[in-house]
Amino acid sequence: MKQLLDYKWEGDYLVPDLKIEEIPEPLTKYGLMRKDYILKHRPVLAAALKSQMKLFTHCLEIQNTAKERYDRMYKEAMRKNPPPHQNVDFLAHIQHKNQIIDQIEALIYEELIYS
Repeated sequence: MKQLLDYKWEGDYLVPDLKIEEIPEPLTKYGLMRKDYILKHRPVLAAALKSQMKLFTHCLEIQNTAKERYDRMYKEAMRKNPPPHQNVDFLAHIQHKNQIIDQIEALIYEELIYS
């Protein structure tokens, strides 16, 4: 049977050898959304990641992947379908950008966050 925790002797007692992960960067929007989803809707995955102390690492990977994908898709969408010039029609310019952002985020949520 695989042991989930390592133990060490301190005097006459055997205590868990707990290690604190160093946090390279905080979780932002996509990482926090993934963490919330896992904790609320995927309890088995959450328990497995927590017991291996990999929940933060998993959410950070999802966050970085989502951010890279968002940036790449946004640039590509704006190149293929540029918005109207903001000096000509400011509201159409903003609406166009918001539609692109909504479409990209819907794909990211479906593929990375809520899967």
